[in-house]
Amino acid sequence: MKGTKPDKLEETHEQKNQTPRLHDHQRGRSDYRGVTDCKDEDPSRADNAYSKQGQAGSRIVSKRQSIQKRWQRDRGAKGLHDEGVRTPSLVAQSVMDNTDHHLIVGRGAQDFARGMGFKIEDDLNTDNSRRQWLEWKRRIDPSHYLDPKKRAEAGHRAALEMLAEGLLREENLHGTINCDGINSKGEICGVTTTSGLAWKIPGRLGDSPILGAGLYVDGAVGAAGSTGRGEANLYNLCSFVIIEEMRRGVHPKDAGMEVLKRIKANTVEKRLLKPDGNPNFSINFYILNAKGEYAGVSMYQSKYAMCNENGPQTLATEPLLPGKPSE
Repeated sequence: MKGTKPDKLEETHEQKNQTPRLHDHQRGRSDYRGVTDCKDEDPSRADNAYSKQGQAGSRIVSKRQSIQKRWQRDRGAKGLHDEGVRTPSLVAQSVMDNTDHHLIVGRGAQDFARGMGFKIEDDLNTDNSRRQWLEWKRRIDPSHYLDPKKRAEAGHRAALEMLAEGLLREENLHGTINCDGINSKGEICGVTTTSGLAWKIPGRLGDSPILGAGLYVDGAVGAAGSTGRGEANLYNLCSFVIIEEMRRGVHPKDAGMEVLKRIKANTVEKRLLKPDGNPNFSINFYILNAKGEYAGVSMYQSKYAMCNENGPQTLATEPLLPGKPSE
């Protein structure tokens, strides 16, 4: 986004994050990410069981994000893992503006947010997100937890079945937003927020709050952020690699395609591969350099939004592979 300040970018980002979406299964503040497991499937009684998980940091929805910005001489880069906050990027800004810390996680992140005046909510779920989670849980196993290998396979299979039946859309499995901007002075900023992988094990931490994975910004080079399978990004620290590629003069598109090739080469688990040997998941990168050049790249065809002096546009990403992850 050209001509914007970091504070304005964060405001725009949070407005997008809080706006109800067109599809009901997406609507709400959290969708169906990270619901804490409970043997009792009656939602009216499950709340009490969820609240008892607070000591371990397991709320119904974990929302975590990272924020970096380069603004004048401020070279701060801060991240946090927060829960129960509707506007986590603003909490991250408070970490950057009011502390000397790099990451604040767990219960301390929530205490910090409360101390800075942010409202902490016990339940960010919607009625629909709870119903979808109960449906997913019903399909894989009544007790929800199998041995780790079987649980991973069953959970992935159930998600693919719900995608094939039209209950979900591919992007709903992740729910991440990245937004990077540059103004007329060439000052660059970026922010990434996420409510996490759908139906993850409580405590799972994805790529979004990890600088160099879900987001990386260097004011002299550019910004890069990601959505999609966080584990694939973490294994390769892709946003950091993209920035280093651009530091060598590589165009944003080519830098993005390089990390997609690395992800493809490093994905060897059979459960993550299609019959043709290619990854069965989505991952996108959104890249901006200090010249204002940009690119959206993805493992498979996708879309992204771009806004400049001509207004907002929806553009197609450059895919590494043909087809779809579920084919």
